Amino acid sequence: MKFRKLLSMAVSFALSGILAVGIVVAADCAAVFFHLRMVPAVFFGLLAILLVGIHFCRFFTAKRKLRCIAVLAAVAAVIWVAGFAVWHPFQKNAAYVSADQGKAALYADRSVMVIVPHQDDEANILSGVLEAFSRYGSDVKVVFVTNGDYDGIPQTRLREAIAYCDHVGIPEENVIFLGYGDRWDLYGGVNLYNAPSGEVIASHYGAYETYALDDHPAYRQGNSYTVDNLLSDMQAVILEYRPEVIFCIDYEDHIEHQSVSLNFEKGMGAILKQNPGYRPVVLKAYAYGTAWYAQEDFYGINIPSTRDLFREPYLQSPAIYRWEDGIRLPVEASTLSRSLVASQAFQSLEQYTSQNAQYRAQAIVNGDRIFWQRRTDSLCLEAEVEVSSGEAGLLNNFMLLDNFDLRESALPEDGVWIPEESDGEKWAKVVLNGKQDVEHIVLYDHPSDEHNIVNAVVEFDDGTRLETGPLDPNGTATKITVQKTDVQWFRVLLPRTEGSKAGLGEIEAFSGPSQGDLKYVKIVDDAGNFIYDYAVTEGTVARFGINTWGDVSEELADYTVLCDNPAIRWSVEGENLVLDCPAGETGTIRISSEQEGIADSVFVRNPGPLWRIHTAIAQRIEQYAVFQFRETILSRVGRRVVGMLKG
Repeated sequence: MKFRKLLSMAVSFALSGILAVGIVVAADCAAVFFHLRMVPAVFFGLLAILLVGIHFCRFFTAKRKLRCIAVLAAVAAVIWVAGFAVWHPFQKNAAYVSADQGKAALYADRSVMVIVPHQDDEANILSGVLEAFSRYGSDVKVVFVTNGDYDGIPQTRLREAIAYCDHVGIPEENVIFLGYGDRWDLYGGVNLYNAPSGEVIASHYGAYETYALDDHPAYRQGNSYTVDNLLSDMQAVILEYRPEVIFCIDYEDHIEHQSVSLNFEKGMGAILKQNPGYRPVVLKAYAYGTAWYAQEDFYGINIPSTRDLFREPYLQSPAIYRWEDGIRLPVEASTLSRSLVASQAFQSLEQYTSQNAQYRAQAIVNGDRIFWQRRTDSLCLEAEVEVSSGEAGLLNNFMLLDNFDLRESALPEDGVWIPEESDGEKWAKVVLNGKQDVEHIVLYDHPSDEHNIVNAVVEFDDGTRLETGPLDPNGTATKITVQKTDVQWFRVLLPRTEGSKAGLGEIEAFSGPSQGDLKYVKIVDDAGNFIYDYAVTEGTVARFGINTWGDVSEELADYTVLCDNPAIRWSVEGENLVLDCPAGETGTIRISSEQEGIADSVFVRNPGPLWRIHTAIAQRIEQYAVFQFRETILSRVGRRVVGMLKG
């Protein structure tokens, strides 16, 4: 009898526990659905209270506990089945209609190189763009500077990189591993970029020389880990292939991203000085602010473009660019879908399972990718620079920033030309390589907002002078239009400054308004978002604009608009294209010029309310099931247990 009583008490307590767990898990899941997050203390505290309350409450007999458990299980099953029934047909038909064939002038037959620190950074900065280059037949090479071995899984990450590149159309032979370490041990973690010349140092992983995979060795396998070798390898891979377009990571909040950006600009500056006939288009990008840690804003009827990272809460520091100066490149429409998990973009990110990159897809996948061009055709690169005091070479070395100790959190201001305090003249003279036509000059202020040039004077060899007024702060570019011919030299004088470190990061001079022959035209909505498969959001009328890159003014002076559905009426009002798309109608709108390869086509639809409701509900189900559910205590504990078992 005593045994049966003990067994009955144990069963009753177990049922109480199961019911309490079910209720708390349901509450946790509901909280996450409504964008709330239950901390573990609340979860387990509530669980303990419910367990005690249910167990000692006379109402909850064993039979009633079983019934409650069955009801909870049934409700969960009904919710799951209903959600799947709503979501499954949606995701099967959610792929974007890819109508555009007009980006040949941008993406076709190019020689492209991507230089990034880690395996997955190429996905962060170029998701959707790599696929476009591949589709149009360009030769794309991806250069990984480090092996991403900080976490001790280099072989996994290198294999994932090859798989990702293959998934987006880049063959394995075009994947290049420089084979350097991901963070360093000497001197308490000093980065290789700041190490003494010629000194071999160990990586965090414990390696001393470049390596990759047995069947895919490093670019220069077995090269010692020295700062000189890293810079030499980066220069060598660029000069071996001489790509016409180079994408590279910029200076952001990761020590290896900073190191790669600085090494690239230092190496690129030397290449440009030593090879005056080689002038690639260089585009810098941020992997964090515009992708990994960007706003998770994918879900909606129409995909948005990337959000401004130079404002809170996605502030980039130092903010040496202006958002409006960024170059927005269209992505490959075939990679997009209103169901994120059904999109090719998500499936590509799934190749980086060790980084859980697919779970950052809401932030990474957007309607565009944004870059800032570092023009390589500055006349100052081949010029001689003289200064009244300070280090002249800092003014034409292609580096906007430098940092002599990447461990420091201070601004990377070590690349700024700062005249000595006792210097009463404060000037820099640029002697050009022969007489040159100069259309405009660009001056870069100190990256801090405390050390500023209040007024500068540009003086030319013909005696003319221009006053600039205050330069734009924070290291951004101040463009000064001069329109001078036969210039042999000019001087920049700093008569008024504020702050003890006021100076210039770089001086550039250009003979023309742009560089390179890359061009595109892209239709945008009234908020400026790039559009591909567009659902009219209100009524029947939609207003579109046009975004361009490159000199396409001549091509678009007399562009044509075509629509394959006569029920969709359009008109041009100023710079806007106005469409009247009746409910239930669909069609393809195409704008084009006479020059082949400069056009844009978008699919337009005005679906009924049932389509909109179904899409909104299905997207919310997918967002919760794939992304938000990971924030529940159940999911977090489960992932930790799995990680421990794997470890």
